[in-house]
Amino acid sequence: RRPSVDGLDDIEFLFGDKQNTLRTLDSGISGGELSRLALAIQSCRKTKAVETLFFDEIDVGTSGQSANLIGQLLRQIAKHQQVICITHQAQVARYAHQHLGVTKATPTSTSIQSMQPHQVVDEIARMIGGNSSSKQAQAHAKTLLDEVLDDEVMN
Repeated sequence: RRPSVDGLDDIEFLFGDKQNTLRTLDSGISGGELSRLALAIQSCRKTKAVETLFFDEIDVGTSGQSANLIGQLLRQIAKHQQVICITHQAQVARYAHQHLGVTKATPTSTSIQSMQPHQVVDEIARMIGGNSSSKQAQAHAKTLLDEVLDDEVMN
């Protein structure tokens, strides 16, 4: 092969799943995998590429420490640009600066409301245990939210 104005090298990015099956980006990685790759790239950038980043369930297929890391990265990026993230995981949601409740009223009507602090605790508790009125879930939700605030104060 001869060098051209584009160089001599061909670079191929591979993405691996839990089974360490490596695939090229154009060979059908999932939307969640693609979102997590975009998050990883964005977290390494020194300047913002766009004004608003939108992630729809970026945490699908993750749990525990991985979801926690995703939440931390999203919060860090949100210090410099707007991030909108739809999530069903308490480990991610707890890092949000603002929470919005989305309710589908009819098949063609959706309501979005800014949540008050007590509503955030209820929603995180619901995400944790399915029952926002459980004292244990409420206490756990408050602990998760307080840990984020404590970390920011210490850093």
